Amino acid sequence: MTEAFKVDGLDELEKNLQALGADLGSKTLRNALRDAAKPIHQKMLSGIKDSGKTRTVKTRKGKRVTIQSGFLRSRTKIRTSINKRGAVSRKFAKNNVAVVKVGVFRVPYVVHVEFGANGRSGSKFIRRSTSETPQALSIFKKRLSERIDKAARRLNK
Repeated sequence: MTEAFKVDGLDELEKNLQALGADLGSKTLRNALRDAAKPIHQKMLSGIKDSGKTRTVKTRKGKRVTIQSGFLRSRTKIRTSINKRGAVSRKFAKNNVAVVKVGVFRVPYVVHVEFGANGRSGSKFIRRSTSETPQALSIFKKRLSERIDKAARRLNK
């Protein structure tokens, strides 16, 4: 499940980021995106229920494997990517400069936990976390302007 948001009216901020230079501007943007994604990440983590139990299961090859609770929580992360070359690729669409992803990575059973399976109802922890999007956008705007000012002061010294 992917939600994309386009923020209009940031032309002036884009010019300020370009004035800071490629490396400093991209780091500033990445840090602001990461800060903005934290409320969504926290809401997602709060929706994950851990059983607190350790189980031993038998694999298809006949080996015994210990499964500890909390694996889903440990794989819930914030990932940011910067398109430094400006190229269109699998990660970046046209005119994408930066991408932030908040979610559960490399867990094959996350769909069953989110939507439910075998008569169990889903926990909806990913879909509930999207309610934090307006707060994340306001944090992004605030953090980006703060970081641009801070970087500009650093360059003027």
